[in-house]
Amino acid sequence: MTAFFAHLSTQEYLLDRLQTVPHVNTAGGARHTLDSYLRAELGEPFASKPTFELDYTRFPAWATGLVRKPDGKSADDLRTAVRLVAHLRLESERKRLTELTEHENTYVRQAAADALDWMSPEAVKLAKTLAGDRTKMPPEEGLAEQEGRTLRGMDYNQNHLRGVATRLKATTRGEALVLFAHLRVEPNANLRFIAAIALNGIYIKYPNGFPAGALTDVKSLEHRTMLVAFQTALEAGGK
Repeated sequence: MTAFFAHLSTQEYLLDRLQTVPHVNTAGGARHTLDSYLRAELGEPFASKPTFELDYTRFPAWATGLVRKPDGKSADDLRTAVRLVAHLRLESERKRLTELTEHENTYVRQAAADALDWMSPEAVKLAKTLAGDRTKMPPEEGLAEQEGRTLRGMDYNQNHLRGVATRLKATTRGEALVLFAHLRVEPNANLRFIAAIALNGIYIKYPNGFPAGALTDVKSLEHRTMLVAFQTALEAGGK
C-alpha cells in the first residue's frame, strides 16, 4: 500500500510539473522523463520504461492542448505530446497529427507520421491480437506445427510459433512498429519470437534464418544487432 501511494505521488508530481513548468526541457525535466517512458512504450531504443505502473490516461489534456495549438510550442514538447497521443491511440487527434506531418521541424514531422502508422486500423488490430496471444496462444495448424524444437525460455515449439507469426499476415509499417515494440520490450519470450518472425516477413533482414542467440538471449550481441537491423528498416520508411 505504501508503494502504491508513493507511485501515485510520483505520477501526480510529474503531471503537475508538466502543467505548471512547461518550459523545463533539461535531462531531469518532467517532459524529458515522460518522453523517455513513452519512447520505451513505443519500442524505441535507448529508453527506459517507468519502474512503476504509470497511468498515461492522466496526461491527455496536456498532450491535446499542445497538438491542437502547436504554434509557438517547442519541438521537444510537441514530439512528446504526439507520442502520448499515439500510445493512447486518441482518435480525436488524428486530424491534428496529419497537420503536424507538415510541421517545420523534422522530428515533429516524423513523430506525427509514426503516430499515424501506430494508430492505423491494421496496427490496432495486430496489437489486440498479440494481447490475446499473451493469454491464450492459438492452436497448432497441421502436423508440422505439432512437432519441432522448443527454444530456451519458450513454451511452444518454434514451428508452432512460426505458424502463428505467419498467420498474422503483417505487411504495413504500422504493424511493423507494433511488432518492433514487442520485440524490444515484451517480457514474454513466445511473443518476442513471433514478433521477430513477423518482422522478418516484412523486411526480410534474415533470409537464411536468425543467428544463434538472437531470439533467445535479449542481452546477446546477436539480439542487439537484430534490433538495430529492424530499427534501420523502420527508419528507412516504406510499407
